[in-house]
Amino acid sequence: MCWNLYLTAELAQLRTRTDSDEQEPNTEQLTQPVSVVTSDITRIAEASQSRVAGIQALDEDGELIASGTGTIYSVSGQVVTVITNLHLVEQSSRILVRFASGEQLEAQWVGADEATDLVVLTINPDFLVEPFELGDSSLCTNGEWVIAMGYSDKALNECSTAVGVITSHDRIIPFDPDGDQQQEWEMIALQTDAAINEENTGGPLLNLNGELIGITTTQLDDQTAQDNHGAIPINEVSLIVEQLKSTGMVSRPDIGMNGRDISSLTSYQKSYLGISLDLTEGVLISRLRQEGPAQRAGVQLNDVLVRFDGTQIDSTKTFRKLLYAKAAGEQAELVVLRQGQEIQLSVTLE
Repeated sequence: MCWNLYLTAELAQLRTRTDSDEQEPNTEQLTQPVSVVTSDITRIAEASQSRVAGIQALDEDGELIASGTGTIYSVSGQVVTVITNLHLVEQSSRILVRFASGEQLEAQWVGADEATDLVVLTINPDFLVEPFELGDSSLCTNGEWVIAMGYSDKALNECSTAVGVITSHDRIIPFDPDGDQQQEWEMIALQTDAAINEENTGGPLLNLNGELIGITTTQLDDQTAQDNHGAIPINEVSLIVEQLKSTGMVSRPDIGMNGRDISSLTSYQKSYLGISLDLTEGVLISRLRQEGPAQRAGVQLNDVLVRFDGTQIDSTKTFRKLLYAKAAGEQAELVVLRQGQEIQLSVTLE
Protein backbone atom coordinates (compact mmCIF):
# COMPACT_ATOMS: atom_id res chain seq x y z
CA MET A 1 0.00 0.00 0.00
CA CYS A 2 2.84 2.41 0.82
CA TRP A 3 4.43 1.72 -2.59
CA ASN A 4 1.12 2.48 -4.35
CA LEU A 5 0.75 5.76 -2.45
CA TYR A 6 4.33 6.75 -3.47
CA LEU A 7 3.69 5.99 -7.16
CA THR A 8 0.41 7.94 -7.10
CA ALA A 9 2.14 11.00 -5.63
CA GLU A 10 4.95 10.85 -8.24
CA LEU A 11 2.46 10.52 -11.10
CA ALA A 12 0.52 13.56 -9.83
CA GLN A 13 3.71 15.67 -9.74
CA LEU A 14 4.67 14.52 -13.26
CA ARG A 15 1.26 15.56 -14.62
CA THR A 16 1.56 18.95 -12.89
CA ARG A 17 4.99 19.59 -14.49
CA THR A 18 3.72 18.51 -17.93
CA ASP A 19 0.69 20.83 -17.74
CA SER A 20 2.94 23.69 -16.67
CA ASP A 21 5.33 23.10 -19.58
CA GLU A 22 2.46 23.08 -22.09
CA GLN A 23 1.11 26.38 -20.76
CA GLU A 24 4.51 28.17 -20.70
CA PRO A 25 5.40 29.72 -24.10
CA ASN A 26 8.49 28.52 -25.97
CA THR A 27 10.68 31.56 -25.44
CA GLU A 28 13.48 30.02 -27.47
CA GLN A 29 11.31 29.97 -30.61
CA LEU A 30 9.88 33.44 -29.98
CA THR A 31 13.30 35.03 -29.69
CA GLN A 32 14.76 33.30 -32.78
CA PRO A 33 16.23 36.06 -35.05
CA VAL A 34 14.71 36.54 -38.49
CA SER A 35 17.06 35.54 -41.32
CA VAL A 36 18.33 38.23 -43.71
CA VAL A 37 17.15 37.39 -47.22
CA THR A 38 19.90 37.60 -49.84
CA SER A 39 19.95 36.79 -53.53
CA ASP A 40 22.10 37.34 -56.60
CA ILE A 41 20.40 40.70 -57.05
CA THR A 42 21.00 41.95 -53.49
CA ARG A 43 24.65 40.85 -53.64
CA ILE A 44 25.20 42.56 -56.99
CA ALA A 45 23.50 45.75 -55.83
CA GLU A 46 25.61 45.88 -52.68
CA ALA A 47 28.86 45.24 -54.55
CA SER A 48 28.02 47.76 -57.30
CA GLN A 49 27.00 50.80 -55.25
CA SER A 50 30.56 52.08 -54.98
CA ARG A 51 30.86 52.00 -58.79
CA VAL A 52 27.84 54.26 -59.31
CA ALA A 53 28.37 58.03 -59.13
CA GLY A 54 26.03 60.94 -58.62
CA ILE A 55 26.09 63.77 -61.17
CA GLN A 56 25.23 67.40 -60.49
CA ALA A 57 25.17 69.99 -63.28
CA LEU A 58 25.67 73.60 -62.13
CA ASP A 59 25.16 76.87 -63.96
CA GLU A 60 27.68 79.73 -63.99
CA ASP A 61 26.34 80.97 -60.65
CA GLY A 62 26.82 77.57 -59.03
CA GLU A 63 23.09 76.80 -58.95
CA LEU A 64 21.94 73.22 -59.52
CA ILE A 65 20.20 72.84 -62.90
CA ALA A 66 20.11 69.04 -63.22
CA SER A 67 21.13 65.91 -61.40
CA GLY A 68 21.38 62.29 -62.37
CA THR A 69 23.66 59.30 -62.35
CA GLY A 70 27.08 58.45 -63.71
CA THR A 71 28.79 55.12 -64.29
CA ILE A 72 32.42 54.52 -63.33
CA TYR A 73 33.63 53.05 -66.61
CA SER A 74 37.40 52.71 -66.16
CA VAL A 75 40.39 53.67 -64.02
CA SER A 76 43.85 54.25 -65.48
CA GLY A 77 46.41 55.37 -62.93
CA GLN A 78 44.85 58.36 -61.17
CA VAL A 79 42.42 59.08 -64.01
CA VAL A 80 38.84 57.88 -63.51
CA THR A 81 36.53 57.83 -66.52
CA VAL A 82 32.84 58.37 -65.81
CA ILE A 83 30.02 58.14 -68.35
CA THR A 84 26.69 59.90 -68.03
CA ASN A 85 23.93 61.32 -70.26
CA LEU A 86 24.55 64.38 -72.39
CA HIS A 87 21.09 65.82 -71.83
CA LEU A 88 21.81 66.07 -68.09
CA VAL A 89 24.93 68.21 -68.40
CA GLU A 90 24.93 69.91 -71.83
CA GLN A 91 23.73 73.25 -70.37
CA SER A 92 26.10 73.19 -67.39
CA SER A 93 29.10 75.36 -66.62
CA ARG A 94 30.47 72.95 -64.03
CA ILE A 95 29.89 69.25 -63.42
CA LEU A 96 30.34 67.68 -60.00
CA VAL A 97 30.78 63.94 -59.53
CA ARG A 98 29.87 62.50 -56.16
CA PHE A 99 31.26 59.11 -55.17
CA ALA A 100 29.63 56.59 -52.84
CA SER A 101 32.14 57.52 -50.12
CA GLY A 102 30.69 61.04 -50.07
CA GLU A 103 33.65 62.78 -51.76
CA GLN A 104 32.60 65.21 -54.47
CA LEU A 105 34.97 66.44 -57.20
CA GLU A 106 34.70 68.59 -60.31
CA ALA A 107 34.91 66.68 -63.58
CA GLN A 108 36.68 67.51 -66.81
CA TRP A 109 34.79 67.27 -70.10
CA VAL A 110 36.32 64.83 -72.63
CA GLY A 111 33.66 64.66 -75.33
CA ALA A 112 30.02 63.95 -76.09
CA ASP A 113 27.94 62.06 -78.63
CA GLU A 114 24.50 63.46 -79.41
CA ALA A 115 23.27 60.31 -81.16
CA THR A 116 23.61 58.11 -78.10
CA ASP A 117 23.12 60.83 -75.44
CA LEU A 118 26.50 59.95 -73.91
CA VAL A 119 29.18 62.19 -72.46
CA VAL A 120 32.61 61.13 -71.19
CA LEU A 121 34.08 62.82 -68.12
CA THR A 122 37.35 62.35 -66.25
CA ILE A 123 38.22 62.97 -62.60
CA ASN A 124 41.52 62.74 -60.70
CA PRO A 125 40.70 61.59 -57.17
CA ASP A 126 43.32 60.94 -54.50
CA PHE A 127 41.43 57.93 -53.17
CA LEU A 128 40.73 54.41 -54.45
CA VAL A 129 37.96 54.07 -57.05
CA GLU A 130 36.87 50.80 -58.65
CA PRO A 131 35.25 50.56 -62.11
CA PHE A 132 32.67 48.08 -63.34
CA GLU A 133 33.69 44.89 -65.07
CA LEU A 134 32.61 45.22 -68.71
CA GLY A 135 30.31 42.55 -70.11
CA ASP A 136 29.55 41.62 -73.72
CA SER A 137 26.24 43.14 -74.76
CA SER A 138 26.10 41.00 -77.91
CA LEU A 139 25.35 38.04 -75.63
CA CYS A 140 22.20 39.66 -74.18
CA THR A 141 18.98 37.76 -74.84
CA ASN A 142 15.29 38.64 -74.62
CA GLY A 143 13.91 37.76 -71.19
CA GLU A 144 17.31 38.04 -69.48
CA TRP A 145 17.12 39.59 -66.01
CA VAL A 146 18.93 42.93 -65.67
CA ILE A 147 19.52 45.52 -62.95
CA ALA A 148 19.42 49.30 -63.36
CA MET A 149 21.05 51.40 -60.65
CA GLY A 150 21.20 55.10 -59.93
CA TYR A 151 20.45 57.96 -57.59
CA SER A 152 16.74 58.45 -57.06
CA ASP A 153 16.82 61.92 -55.51
CA LYS A 154 18.46 65.27 -56.30
CA ALA A 155 20.38 65.19 -53.01
CA LEU A 156 22.14 61.99 -54.16
CA ASN A 157 21.56 60.42 -50.77
CA GLU A 158 20.69 56.88 -51.78
CA CYS A 159 21.58 54.61 -54.68
CA SER A 160 18.42 52.89 -55.90
CA THR A 161 18.01 49.53 -57.63
CA ALA A 162 15.45 48.55 -60.26
CA VAL A 163 15.03 45.09 -61.73
CA GLY A 164 13.52 44.01 -65.04
CA VAL A 165 14.20 41.98 -68.15
CA ILE A 166 15.57 42.65 -71.61
CA THR A 167 12.51 43.03 -73.83
CA SER A 168 14.54 43.59 -77.02
CA HIS A 169 18.27 42.99 -77.27
CA ASP A 170 18.85 44.67 -80.64
CA ARG A 171 16.25 47.40 -81.05
CA ILE A 172 17.13 49.60 -84.03
CA ILE A 173 16.46 53.31 -83.56
CA PRO A 174 16.92 55.69 -86.52
CA PHE A 175 18.89 58.88 -85.88
CA ASP A 176 17.84 62.05 -87.70
CA PRO A 177 19.70 64.99 -86.08
CA ASP A 178 18.62 67.67 -88.56
CA GLY A 179 14.95 66.62 -88.69
CA ASP A 180 14.85 66.28 -92.48
CA GLN A 181 13.05 62.90 -92.25
CA GLN A 182 16.19 61.20 -93.62
CA GLN A 183 17.86 58.92 -91.10
CA GLU A 184 21.56 59.63 -90.81
CA TRP A 185 22.39 56.53 -88.86
CA GLU A 186 20.84 53.60 -87.02
CA MET A 187 21.48 53.17 -83.34
CA ILE A 188 21.34 49.78 -81.62
CA ALA A 189 19.72 49.84 -78.18
CA LEU A 190 18.85 47.42 -75.41
CA GLN A 191 15.20 47.74 -74.42
CA THR A 192 14.19 46.88 -70.86
CA ASP A 193 11.17 47.19 -68.61
CA ALA A 194 13.38 48.02 -65.61
CA ALA A 195 12.37 51.42 -64.23
CA ILE A 196 14.53 54.23 -65.62
CA ASN A 197 13.71 57.82 -64.71
CA GLU A 198 15.39 61.22 -64.88
CA GLU A 199 17.34 60.57 -61.68
CA ASN A 200 18.88 57.17 -62.48
CA THR A 201 19.37 57.88 -66.18
CA GLY A 202 23.05 57.69 -67.10
CA GLY A 203 23.55 54.83 -64.69
CA PRO A 204 24.61 51.24 -65.30
CA LEU A 205 22.55 48.39 -66.68
CA LEU A 206 23.97 45.15 -65.25
CA ASN A 207 23.53 41.47 -65.95
CA LEU A 208 23.28 38.86 -63.21
CA ASN A 209 27.05 38.43 -63.26
CA GLY A 210 27.32 42.04 -62.10
CA GLU A 211 28.88 43.02 -65.43
CA LEU A 212 28.19 46.37 -67.11
CA ILE A 213 26.19 45.70 -70.29
CA GLY A 214 24.72 49.16 -70.98
CA ILE A 215 24.31 52.82 -70.04
CA THR A 216 20.70 53.84 -69.49
CA THR A 217 19.08 56.93 -71.00
CA THR A 218 15.57 58.34 -70.91
CA GLN A 219 16.18 59.97 -74.30
CA LEU A 220 15.17 56.73 -76.00
CA ASP A 221 11.82 56.49 -74.19
CA ASP A 222 9.79 58.40 -76.76
CA GLN A 223 10.96 56.00 -79.44
CA THR A 224 10.41 52.76 -77.53
CA ALA A 225 7.25 51.03 -76.43
CA GLN A 226 5.35 52.33 -73.41
CA ASP A 227 6.78 51.14 -70.08
CA ASN A 228 9.99 50.13 -71.83
CA HIS A 229 13.21 52.09 -71.60
CA GLY A 230 16.50 52.08 -73.38
CA ALA A 231 20.18 51.55 -72.73
CA ILE A 232 23.15 51.96 -75.05
CA PRO A 233 24.87 48.54 -75.28
CA ILE A 234 28.32 48.51 -73.69
CA ASN A 235 29.93 47.24 -76.92
CA GLU A 236 28.73 50.44 -78.61
CA VAL A 237 29.72 52.55 -75.60
CA SER A 238 33.29 51.23 -75.66
CA LEU A 239 33.73 52.26 -79.30
CA ILE A 240 32.32 55.71 -78.56
CA VAL A 241 34.58 56.20 -75.52
CA GLU A 242 37.65 55.24 -77.57
CA GLN A 243 36.83 57.79 -80.27
CA LEU A 244 35.95 60.58 -77.83
CA LYS A 245 39.19 60.06 -75.91
CA SER A 246 41.31 60.07 -79.06
CA THR A 247 39.61 62.75 -81.18
CA GLY A 248 36.87 64.34 -79.07
CA MET A 249 34.19 63.34 -81.58
CA VAL A 250 32.50 60.25 -82.99
CA SER A 251 32.76 59.37 -86.67
CA ARG A 252 30.06 57.07 -87.99
CA PRO A 253 30.42 55.95 -91.58
CA ASP A 254 27.12 54.45 -92.71
CA ILE A 255 26.99 51.05 -94.39
CA GLY A 256 23.21 50.57 -94.24
CA MET A 257 23.08 47.13 -92.65
CA ASN A 258 22.87 45.46 -89.25
CA GLY A 259 23.27 41.90 -88.12
CA ARG A 260 23.55 39.43 -85.31
CA ASP A 261 26.33 37.11 -84.22
CA ILE A 262 26.35 33.66 -85.79
CA SER A 263 27.41 32.33 -82.39
CA SER A 264 24.02 33.38 -80.98
CA LEU A 265 22.02 31.23 -83.45
CA THR A 266 20.61 27.84 -82.51
CA SER A 267 21.21 24.77 -84.64
CA TYR A 268 17.57 24.95 -85.75
CA GLN A 269 17.96 28.58 -86.86
CA LYS A 270 21.12 27.74 -88.79
CA SER A 271 19.41 24.83 -90.54
CA TYR A 272 16.39 26.98 -91.43
CA LEU A 273 18.65 29.69 -92.90
CA GLY A 274 20.84 27.21 -94.77
CA ILE A 275 23.94 28.02 -92.70
CA SER A 276 26.47 25.29 -91.98
CA LEU A 277 26.25 24.00 -88.43
CA ASP A 278 30.06 24.12 -88.32
CA LEU A 279 30.09 27.90 -88.85
CA THR A 280 30.59 29.55 -85.46
CA GLU A 281 31.89 33.01 -86.43
CA GLY A 282 30.54 35.81 -88.57
CA VAL A 283 27.61 38.21 -88.67
CA LEU A 284 24.23 37.28 -90.12
CA ILE A 285 22.82 40.25 -92.07
CA SER A 286 19.35 40.63 -90.56
CA ARG A 287 18.50 44.16 -91.67
CA LEU A 288 19.22 46.13 -94.85
CA ARG A 289 18.24 49.73 -95.48
CA GLN A 290 16.52 50.27 -98.80
CA GLU A 291 18.94 51.86 -101.28
CA GLY A 292 21.63 51.94 -98.59
CA PRO A 293 25.32 51.42 -99.40
CA ALA A 294 25.28 47.69 -98.59
CA GLN A 295 22.18 46.96 -100.64
CA ARG A 296 23.51 48.92 -103.62
CA ALA A 297 26.72 46.90 -103.40
CA GLY A 298 24.79 43.62 -103.63
CA VAL A 299 24.52 42.52 -100.00
CA GLN A 300 21.35 40.48 -99.38
CA LEU A 301 19.39 39.56 -96.27
CA ASN A 302 20.69 36.40 -94.58
CA ASP A 303 24.15 36.78 -96.08
CA VAL A 304 26.86 36.05 -93.51
CA LEU A 305 29.64 38.64 -93.27
CA VAL A 306 32.92 36.77 -92.68
CA ARG A 307 35.61 39.32 -93.66
CA PHE A 308 35.84 43.12 -93.68
CA ASP A 309 38.83 44.65 -95.46
CA GLY A 310 40.64 41.33 -95.12
CA THR A 311 40.02 40.97 -91.38
CA GLN A 312 38.12 37.93 -90.14
CA ILE A 313 34.78 38.90 -88.57
CA ASP A 314 33.90 36.90 -85.48
CA SER A 315 31.17 39.15 -84.05
CA THR A 316 29.17 42.34 -84.52
CA LYS A 317 31.51 44.00 -82.02
CA THR A 318 34.50 43.36 -84.30
CA PHE A 319 32.55 44.43 -87.39
CA ARG A 320 31.43 47.75 -85.93
CA LYS A 321 34.90 48.49 -84.54
CA LEU A 322 36.39 48.04 -88.02
CA LEU A 323 33.57 50.08 -89.57
CA TYR A 324 34.07 52.98 -87.14
CA ALA A 325 37.77 53.07 -88.03
CA LYS A 326 36.86 54.17 -91.57
CA ALA A 327 35.46 57.46 -92.87
CA ALA A 328 32.47 58.38 -95.01
CA GLY A 329 33.34 58.14 -98.71
CA GLU A 330 35.87 55.36 -98.24
CA GLN A 331 35.44 51.91 -99.72
CA ALA A 332 35.24 48.68 -97.74
CA GLU A 333 35.84 45.23 -99.16
CA LEU A 334 33.38 42.64 -97.85
CA VAL A 335 33.33 38.88 -98.11
CA VAL A 336 29.94 37.28 -97.44
CA LEU A 337 28.74 33.68 -97.45
CA ARG A 338 25.60 33.06 -99.50
CA GLN A 339 24.33 29.50 -99.77
CA GLY A 340 27.76 28.26 -98.80
CA GLN A 341 29.61 30.28 -101.44
CA GLU A 342 31.98 33.17 -100.73
CA ILE A 343 31.10 36.41 -102.55
CA GLN A 344 33.34 39.47 -102.65
CA LEU A 345 31.65 42.89 -102.65
CA SER A 346 32.90 46.47 -102.57
CA VAL A 347 30.87 49.02 -100.58
CA THR A 348 31.25 52.80 -100.64
CA LEU A 349 30.48 54.12 -97.16
CA GLU A 350 28.34 57.18 -96.61
